[in-house]
Amino acid sequence: MRERHLVVSSLKSYTKPIVLFGKPGSGKSAILSMVARQATKWLRYEPIRVLRFLGTSAHTTCVRDVLLNLCKQIWEVFEIKERPCLQDFSYLVLYVQALLRNIKTDEENPILIILDGLDALASDDYAHIMNWVPVRLPEHVHLVVSVTPRQHGCLDHLQKVLPENVCYVEVPKLLPDTTNSLLKIFLKETRRNVTESQRKAIVEMSLTYAQPLYLKMLVDLSRSWRSYEPVEDHVIGDTVGFLAIARDGVTESQMETLLSCDNAVLQSAYSYHLPPDDTLISIPPLLWRRLRQALEPVLTERQIDCRTVVTWRSSQFAEIAAKSYASESADQVALHSAMADYYLGCSADMVKPLELVIKRLRVNYPDARRKAQPQPIVFAGEQLNLRKLRHLAFHLTESHRYGDFILALCRNLEWLYYRCKAFSVCVAIADFKMAADAITTDLETPEKKGHLHKTPIVATKGHVRDTTRRNNEVVENDTLANANESRNVEFGKKTERMNGMPEMGSRMGRVWSKVSSHANRSVNDDELDMLDRDSLLRVAHIQVWQVYDMLSRASDAVTRDVNNLPLQILGQLAGRRDLPTGLRMLFEQAEAWVEAVNIPLIVPVSKCLPTSSPDLISSTNLNLYPSTQDTAVDDNKLWLSLDGKKLFAAERRSNGDLLKELDVENNCSVTMVQRLTHTHVNKLQLFCKDRYMLLEAHTQKDGVSSPLQSIIIDQDTCESLPVAVDWRVIAVDDNGKYALVVNPIAHPLKELKKPTLVTVASLQYLGTQKRRPLRVTALKVTPRVVGGMFSPDGRHLVICCSDCKQHVFMTELSRVSQTWGSDPETVVTYDDAHSMAMNMHMLTRKRFLSPGLSRGLDDKVLFIRDLGVGKTLHEMRGHYYRIGIVVLNARRLLVASATTDDATIDGITGKHVHIWKVETGHLIARCCGTEAYSRVVFCDGHDGYLLTCTAKSAVIKMWHYEVTHKTCNDAVEVYNFIGHTNSIVYLVFTSDNKVLLSGSRDNTVKLWQFGEVVERCGEAIHSSHKPLPLVGWEEGEGEAPFRPSEGPIVTTCAVLTKDGQNIVVGTQQGGLIFYSVHTMSVVKYNHSGLDSVHSLLATGNGQVVSTALDSVQIWKPRTGELVRELEGTTGMGLPSGAADSRNVLAVAFGNPHHCAILWNMNTGDKLHLLHKTFGFTRVEMSRDAKLLVTDFCDQLAVFSIATGRILPVDTDNVIATYSCTCLRISPDDRLVVTCSTDSSVKVTNLQTRVASYCLPHHSPVKEAVFTTDSATLLTAGFKNILIWSMGTGQLVTVLLRHQDVINRLVLCVDDKFLVSCGDDRQIVIWDMSTTTSMCSMSTDSTVSDLLVAPRLDAVLFVPTHVEYVAAMKPNRMLRDIVNGIVPKVPKKIQHAQAFALTFSSQKVQCHTTQACVIL
Repeated sequence: MRERHLVVSSLKSYTKPIVLFGKPGSGKSAILSMVARQATKWLRYEPIRVLRFLGTSAHTTCVRDVLLNLCKQIWEVFEIKERPCLQDFSYLVLYVQALLRNIKTDEENPILIILDGLDALASDDYAHIMNWVPVRLPEHVHLVVSVTPRQHGCLDHLQKVLPENVCYVEVPKLLPDTTNSLLKIFLKETRRNVTESQRKAIVEMSLTYAQPLYLKMLVDLSRSWRSYEPVEDHVIGDTVGFLAIARDGVTESQMETLLSCDNAVLQSAYSYHLPPDDTLISIPPLLWRRLRQALEPVLTERQIDCRTVVTWRSSQFAEIAAKSYASESADQVALHSAMADYYLGCSADMVKPLELVIKRLRVNYPDARRKAQPQPIVFAGEQLNLRKLRHLAFHLTESHRYGDFILALCRNLEWLYYRCKAFSVCVAIADFKMAADAITTDLETPEKKGHLHKTPIVATKGHVRDTTRRNNEVVENDTLANANESRNVEFGKKTERMNGMPEMGSRMGRVWSKVSSHANRSVNDDELDMLDRDSLLRVAHIQVWQVYDMLSRASDAVTRDVNNLPLQILGQLAGRRDLPTGLRMLFEQAEAWVEAVNIPLIVPVSKCLPTSSPDLISSTNLNLYPSTQDTAVDDNKLWLSLDGKKLFAAERRSNGDLLKELDVENNCSVTMVQRLTHTHVNKLQLFCKDRYMLLEAHTQKDGVSSPLQSIIIDQDTCESLPVAVDWRVIAVDDNGKYALVVNPIAHPLKELKKPTLVTVASLQYLGTQKRRPLRVTALKVTPRVVGGMFSPDGRHLVICCSDCKQHVFMTELSRVSQTWGSDPETVVTYDDAHSMAMNMHMLTRKRFLSPGLSRGLDDKVLFIRDLGVGKTLHEMRGHYYRIGIVVLNARRLLVASATTDDATIDGITGKHVHIWKVETGHLIARCCGTEAYSRVVFCDGHDGYLLTCTAKSAVIKMWHYEVTHKTCNDAVEVYNFIGHTNSIVYLVFTSDNKVLLSGSRDNTVKLWQFGEVVERCGEAIHSSHKPLPLVGWEEGEGEAPFRPSEGPIVTTCAVLTKDGQNIVVGTQQGGLIFYSVHTMSVVKYNHSGLDSVHSLLATGNGQVVSTALDSVQIWKPRTGELVRELEGTTGMGLPSGAADSRNVLAVAFGNPHHCAILWNMNTGDKLHLLHKTFGFTRVEMSRDAKLLVTDFCDQLAVFSIATGRILPVDTDNVIATYSCTCLRISPDDRLVVTCSTDSSVKVTNLQTRVASYCLPHHSPVKEAVFTTDSATLLTAGFKNILIWSMGTGQLVTVLLRHQDVINRLVLCVDDKFLVSCGDDRQIVIWDMSTTTSMCSMSTDSTVSDLLVAPRLDAVLFVPTHVEYVAAMKPNRMLRDIVNGIVPKVPKKIQHAQAFALTFSSQKVQCHTTQACVIL
């Protein structure tokens, strides 16, 4: 196991890195070079030096390569033989920290690591966040780094990771005296002298930046000065301009192309002779080499995107070049526009007329072409054009070419696909966010002449594009004509090059050729050409934000697999009738892609992903909570940092949970992962200004779980301080000084050990003999301590005990000053001490808020007490139910309280959220409701708003209340945040109160645009004094008659007819919707006349049976007509199950009736009423309609349909103590299977009613299905699908793909294929011949049921809160596989297989997809 490499030794003493920071060119590299040279004198012994000048070579640009090379050097020096694989970056970071601690260093063998220029690293692997820098090192390991302020925020991130000020050394500016001294030294080294005027000029120019590097550059420049010449500003021209605006340099071929496309440069190059070729004109071959030689002292080469680029040696050179050659807005726009043209391939094989003036003669080249290579997105051989993918969006945005941005990016699926594939979906989202911000700025800026056009009409130094220079003024040409001409060139004649088409022999080239035919259908007639500036900006703003929102919602699925991008687009946009032009083009390209690609896919043909909420920013899947376990209110596995930028999550895994750090500003993308081996987290929280993380966890190894223990992780050092197993941390002082710990391990009849107050630093020594903890005092309180809270200054500690007592302990005096609940006259705390401990709040240093139960009264009370004297200041009464949630608005001094009780007492259903004024104890408002609450949150940054979540709902309700001093007002429900599919467990705002973050038991974390919602609600509140209508629900694109005006779309059940032609959907509103499968159109909508449809059954005679409260109805699915309503169900309640065979219908009714009614479906006559003491929660009927099987716990009860009598069943070997989760009869009526929560599957012979097999599982079994020949049984539980042989009862194989509980299994196409779904929001299609998964579809909610057509023509499911039913169909590749058309394997795969088989004695068996199995 590679985890053993991460085990670190404890440090008795340690060192911290030294950070050298200063402006570019301040001499940081020179200082670090001197540090390396003088290290022997300072350390007294010769150190092992590890020097890396970052950004100066190909291997020092990426942080991953830097750390790998660091490890390799240490391996060689210390002769370390065991060298693990370091491909995973998170593991690499942890390994480097462990390696530095475990290497054998001492005073005589120190190691010195110098990393110069952290800001020069590429942004890959989130290098600029600096969480990879080791901040706690052994005594003889020294780390010195340098960083430039204001570069990528590196210094700010370092100060968060390493907050000690003593670790930072700033390089100051050069003083005039120092400048003169350095000038003399530089001139002496170069053996050069200057005149007095030249010396003064150098000193004056150097004082502008006051940096040694700039002074050195001026001295090098002065070497070419003559003593009799005045000092002039030497301009190199466009070369410096392009290098200045390029984000990470340019390649040599790119620079030659850019210069060749510039008419001014060509005029300068051919002032005295004609170009050698009058049809293909470019700059002379030696021109760029001469320019580069002139700039050699300030340039360097780097390896970026698999290409060698030329860039500045120091960031100061880039700043100087930008100020000198790209400081004007027109200059920047022109340079960026030229770069955008290069990446768009506008000059490739395009005629660009040229006129040269050579020796006063004008020479015209009307048919001249420029030496420019096309820039496809994918080169021949399927090699990606990474330079174009990285930089095109940036240059189009900076040149304000939003029309091109829309056509080349927003409406180009190929660019979106490869941008996400080559980098990440978060990078693509950042491109659109950058463009949206720029468009917003332009909308707020008045139009300037020549500022904004799709083809910029500007001029710059030495660079003229579509302009005429007359008397130093820029005269615009015909803008519209130029724009139209450019459009025809870029997107008309050269469409293939624009869209990055590779050679047609390429497999992906053929795919994208079909996609491009859909993309360019309406481009030439596009309305963008006719728009003015403001109209174009508004259109661009809308379309950019549409793509931004779509990518944000699809980010999690695309992160897992980029092939999910077209599926996510189809799932979000399918079924919408009025798609905007941009989204319609993306939709058409996605449809073409899924049909052309040689990948089996299940494709959405109707809306199945949420797009209705306009305020949803992003959704991220995190496996936090098991679906089969209720989550306590305080089981927080999520925690947001104080600055609102980092989200910490404990994701569950079977072999140990993962601690993840997510970047909230980057759509919750994962930035750091740490595995807790064999440890499972119940709760996490941060304290002491986010320095420490407290985990409540237990370890599980070899099936044995340990008691709950506490783990504290120091965020600064990334070290865990494990507390001994028999101790738990109850509370920690916000200042990080004290901690309250208890020892819960004791015999139930003995007194527990005393709670102890210790320092945080000594927590790791609890229960060990190495060092006794620094105990402040042992608190003399009994019995068990369940909670505690420190005052803000740490002087008071309130302890909650299980005997309903609260003790106020004074930490400085080490004594208990107050005890509440010991005196009968004193108001005592209420019975649920654990809930009391959760809801305590410190209002000030001495004011304390806590819920309690007033003795002698029935209502629950909130108390505000004075910690100093123990006086009760206020009693806030009014709750009828127990107070389970108390939240505080510290800024406004408001308190909200709510109940968590589900039960109803004395018929009182009102369960309201009460809002109190702390200063007076008065009730000022209440939010009316009837359900128990799971979360209540104040909107601290927005006065008058409150959020509530109920325990049984997935909706976040937003309330508006008014603070008055007269009477209590009822708050108004003004908005609903809809998107989750299960109860909310975490709700918090970012630091700026503009974004709401929610976590749910559906295992998703969502970000919401809360600031914009408040603005809209505020406008509605101030514009009208009438009650606000409920907003947040939008009318969908479906059929209006059955679309609810309020509330979410809730489908209670759905069924597919036996012939696979029609779907019937039952709704919570009591409606039945009849669909046609082939068209997914609504045939008819009928209202059953009931409140809610409970279940549906597709019968063998082609009809559908619907059940509801006291009702059973039979319908014709093709026409939606009601056949009849069966009698005899009045007063029976909700049916628990139904089954049919040969026109006999059986409907079961569970508790309290425990019976089943049998009808003749043709006549509606009642046949039998079957009774039993218990059971009838499920029912199945044999195909010959002779036997009816129901469950009794997890046992069987078999009835004869002919006589209505119960038949004996052998149950000697099994004790019925668990509930039945699934009941199935084999197709041949020979076997019946019952699945149980005790992780077993019982198979019984239905003819003899004797148990045949008991099949073991490792988790509760939820689903089972027989093959048509009854020879094989498939069962599913948690993550695994098990295949059993019914002949022997042995396990055949296990299918692994799902990550959570599997809810449904459906066999189709003569049992050749299996479709499964589960709580992991995945729908997976399996090939049963090879028992491998072929494809999957990621949904946004838990999939509890599936409807599959017999020939796999359609797969249908219910997307929660999105649509009543969603349909998916196979693409061309999957249809071919289903129909038995096996495609040929590409030559590359065959060659790879042949290479793999070279090392064995096997031969290539076939040339179909089966040949790929070995790979």
